[in-house]
Amino acid sequence: MQRSRPLRCAFVNHYVDWGGAEAMLLTLFDATDRTRLEPVLVVPREGRLTDGALALDVQVEFVPVSESVLEMTRGGASRFSGARTAAGLATTIGHLVKALRTLEIDVVVTNSAKAHVYGSIAAYLCRKPVVWRLHDTLDSPDFGASISRLMIRIAKRVPRRILSVSDSCSAPLLRDGFPKDRIVTLYNGIDLTPFLAVPPRIHDEAQAFVVGSFSRLTPLKGHDVAIRAIAQLVEAGHDARLVIAGGPSREAPGYGDFLVSLAHDLGVGDRLTLHEGFAQGGLPTIMTGVDVVVQASVLPDSLPTTIIEAMAGGRTVVASAIGGCPELLDNGDTGLLFEPGNIKELADCLASLRADPERTDRLGRAARESALRRFPVDVFAESFCRHVEEVADESGIKR
Repeated sequence: MQRSRPLRCAFVNHYVDWGGAEAMLLTLFDATDRTRLEPVLVVPREGRLTDGALALDVQVEFVPVSESVLEMTRGGASRFSGARTAAGLATTIGHLVKALRTLEIDVVVTNSAKAHVYGSIAAYLCRKPVVWRLHDTLDSPDFGASISRLMIRIAKRVPRRILSVSDSCSAPLLRDGFPKDRIVTLYNGIDLTPFLAVPPRIHDEAQAFVVGSFSRLTPLKGHDVAIRAIAQLVEAGHDARLVIAGGPSREAPGYGDFLVSLAHDLGVGDRLTLHEGFAQGGLPTIMTGVDVVVQASVLPDSLPTTIIEAMAGGRTVVASAIGGCPELLDNGDTGLLFEPGNIKELADCLASLRADPERTDRLGRAARESALRRFPVDVFAESFCRHVEEVADESGIKR
């Protein structure tokens, strides 16, 4: 269908610092055909996300979000009373309704759990179609029952389409009777180029075995599991080291200090290198000095971007068999999976890779081929644009 103008699409996100969902949002902005879709980032304040969006020439609009809403945890806990949080939610929705009307938005895309709530309600009041980019597993133990029920209730009534980043994210909604024709698994794509340039790692038994863990610094990611596994390797006589790189998280301030303290308590403080708050663009350089990448998530992790990046970098990944990780890795063919939180099993996987460099290289090469085939950014961006355009057409938006 011939279009006279691009769709104005508001991307609503409550979080403005660095995380996988935010990194993917910037990737999407960079790869999107602006003749088809004109993105407007709607956030409560400045942060690393807004800096990245402005660098990509994306319009950024600041719409206040109540602190009582921002402080609400997945479990439903807040340092504010329930009544104050409800009032804050109403105020936030009012601000967003006004902004959506002023900005003349065609389609609203919500990109975070809290944004799914206040963004969906505001769009509904404005009669704007909504698309969810779902990164969360709503039946995860860290989601409170009341929060999960609220989100599922809104999901059934408001969004015209949900683009889930993995089958594991879709599953709770489908089990709850969500219409199958309104939910699609759309795996994230990334710009593979910087990671394809990562040179192969030359395995030398005379050198230390270096393990990398690259993700936001939060207990969900299981960095402590990786540290304990390294301690077991060292105790077994292996010259093993761990590199952790990730940005800080709002929900776990000081977590980096905890990890350093834990490593010292376990006798491996001198074997841990922590890059806290590192620039995402520096990851390929850090990965160059790493033999194996670990993703040790202890709760469902929707689709860890760093696994895709490590695969593209030709690194063997050892990941928890939880959330979207098994959808990324074919156990024994393109990586290894272990039981979440099982320190011994992780240590055994790492020891087996240390002992068999040829197998490690083979898994890394297979992982890179898989990433090239499954996660190119242009395919991802094209699919996303097509879904948004279909929702606009179904909603009768004229362009």
